[in-house]
Amino acid sequence: MTNTNHKNFLRTSDIVAEFGVSRSSIYRWRNNGTIPEPRRISERFVGWPREQIEEIFLK
Repeated sequence: MTNTNHKNFLRTSDIVAEFGVSRSSIYRWRNNGTIPEPRRISERFVGWPREQIEEIFLK
């Protein structure tokens, strides 16, 4: 991840890289409730808790 202070959170680009899904799929899943909305961690960082995303994708 880019920012080590947020190592327990995944940005959209991290999910794309780690799980091999497209950005458009992530946005679609957000809109239909498959994955929750990301959290605003700081002014410039929005992401999901790594544990939460791993639970969804590694079922």
